[in-house]
Amino acid sequence: MSRRIAAALVLLAAVGWGLWTLHGVFAEERRAANAAVDARRRVLDRHAADGFERRLARRLAQARIRIEAALRDPLAPMDGLHARQNGRSLVPPAVRHPPRTRPAPGGGPVGLALLERLSDPAQRPTAADPWGARLRLRATLIDAVATGEAPAIETAMRAFLGHRLRYVLAPSREIPSTLAVIRWFADAADADPRLLRAVLHDGFDGPDGGVEGLQRALLRHRGVFSKADFVGLAEAIRALSARGEVPRDAFVRALDPAPPPPIPPDPVAPTLVADGAWYAAPDPERPGRVDATRIDAEAERAALEDEMRRGALLEADEALLFDPRAPVPIAVASPDWIERPARARATWRLKVGLLWSCALLAVAVVALVLLDVRRRRRFVELKNDFIAAVSHELRTPLAAIRLMAETLERRLVDVPRARDYPARIVREVDGLGFLVENLLSFNRIDKGRWVARRRPVALAEVVHRIRDGVEAAFERPITWELAGLDRRVQADPALLELMLANLVRNAVQHSTGALRLAITAAGGGPVTLRIADDGPGIPEEARRHVFEAFYRGPARTSRGSGLGLALCRRIARLHGGRIALAATGPEGTTFEVELPAADDERSEA
Repeated sequence: MSRRIAAALVLLAAVGWGLWTLHGVFAEERRAANAAVDARRRVLDRHAADGFERRLARRLAQARIRIEAALRDPLAPMDGLHARQNGRSLVPPAVRHPPRTRPAPGGGPVGLALLERLSDPAQRPTAADPWGARLRLRATLIDAVATGEAPAIETAMRAFLGHRLRYVLAPSREIPSTLAVIRWFADAADADPRLLRAVLHDGFDGPDGGVEGLQRALLRHRGVFSKADFVGLAEAIRALSARGEVPRDAFVRALDPAPPPPIPPDPVAPTLVADGAWYAAPDPERPGRVDATRIDAEAERAALEDEMRRGALLEADEALLFDPRAPVPIAVASPDWIERPARARATWRLKVGLLWSCALLAVAVVALVLLDVRRRRRFVELKNDFIAAVSHELRTPLAAIRLMAETLERRLVDVPRARDYPARIVREVDGLGFLVENLLSFNRIDKGRWVARRRPVALAEVVHRIRDGVEAAFERPITWELAGLDRRVQADPALLELMLANLVRNAVQHSTGALRLAITAAGGGPVTLRIADDGPGIPEEARRHVFEAFYRGPARTSRGSGLGLALCRRIARLHGGRIALAATGPEGTTFEVELPAADDERSEA
């Protein structure tokens, strides 16, 4: 047997080493599959991010051309554009209106007050400076319009505009005075639309330079005027432009530009802001300058996805995802990122499961071998113990029978102690017969040769027969406590009597002196029998073995063949019931047997 154990352990070690090696191979396969997926994902994500960055950079380069145009021309479209220098917004311009329009050199009314004053033709100049000369030219134009002579009017207007080209006055006077003259001129005379367009929108060119139209001039110098003056002058220019059919849409949009996007202060790298609606980047050629443009991120994503698909970089079931809150806003979404690792994991689990199955099978084989060896040893030990026990149990009554028989042969009738020998011989023979009956019954049930023939059996009849037999077999006072024995069970009468006899005899054999034995039956469905004694109890180390065949308790308390309780368990199972050790201790032991009730009792219930 030791050779079998050694061979089994060597085989187990070899199988374990082989399975562990295969486990490492399978784990490496899974890591390689996951690494391939991760590598492709990183390459595609990097390509998509670079392509998206290039597209946004091209959009910003185009936007910078428009930003420079907006910086030069206040009427240039600024929608979707933003430029900032050292925290100050350039496009759209950041303007703070003063509480009052700044006074012009030399004093006098400015802004709306000047516009209203000069709208009165009766106002005449007195000063001799360029401002006074400008007002005298205005008076000359008023007088020419009053005469109605076209050459005089044209000459006066040319002189007024020429003076405006030669002398640049403070915006707080230049813009209101020019607006007042043109508005009065448009009201009093048949003004040329081209003249209105030039003054309000296009501006003039001259040998000494040019003059902006009033729309651009007001927008460029909006910070000179108070909020009220700026709004009033803008409304007057807009109304006059509408009368003369002068382009004004760009002027109206520029009056109330959209607020700039919430760009972080001093970004050091291109960034997406406003949930991906704007793209901003610092200008490498202008320190402190940040430019931004509005983008259509979804259109850029779709165009890049189409480009990558045409380049065979994306499969049919793969797509690009845009998330402005992610560190890398564009990424490739593919079912392979989930499915291939999942397949690799499932394959790995299957292979590892097979490995563990093989390992468990190997362990089971070794365990079965060891168990078989142990059971063989145990069987040999039990067989030896059984032979010794049966030999002892048989030798003792046989010796007593022989002694008593020899004594009777000598006809010792005059010896008082010999008078009960016949009764003692009968008891010993009955005990020997009960032992033999247990052996034969156990063998028949264990081999399946005894089939329970169940029928209704009255518990009272069986218990009373057992009580009579036990009282005759043992010279010991027994106090019987019987209750609930009017029940009937569905059982084989012989087997039921054998089971209860073993339980009762077991209690009597393991006790000394007087014994109290209680047998009670209860239960509304199955009948539960409780057999309780006040004996010394079962030792703790023997309690879990009491129902094992051939098991006998510790040497100092062991008696019998070791088959009684094992036989009881087999009989209970033959009836579809059960037996259990309900309680044991110094105050006594209680066994509990559950058996099916008789058919007539079930029908009554």
